[in-house]
Amino acid sequence: MQAGQLEVGGEKFAGFIIDLSKKGTQIRTLEPLEVEFFSVRLYISEIAIFDAEVLWVEGGEIGLLLHQEVEAPEDQETANIEDVLRI
Repeated sequence: MQAGQLEVGGEKFAGFIIDLSKKGTQIRTLEPLEVEFFSVRLYISEIAIFDAEVLWVEGGEIGLLLHQEVEAPEDQETANIEDVLRI
């Protein structure tokens, strides 16, 4: 798992990226968040920043739809976080 931060309404929350695909990601936060379905920003590192929409929230896990696709090998739907950090 890769550590990251989720910015919601100007506040940042620490969490871990559980799953990352070309168009979305699943985040587990350290504490359950009360978020509505709106825009957020995901920081995977200082150089990997993604704007996203909240699709679902279940306790401390959040599903996001990324505004821009993550680069992944053409024949795969998932992306390696290590590849994303090379952007």
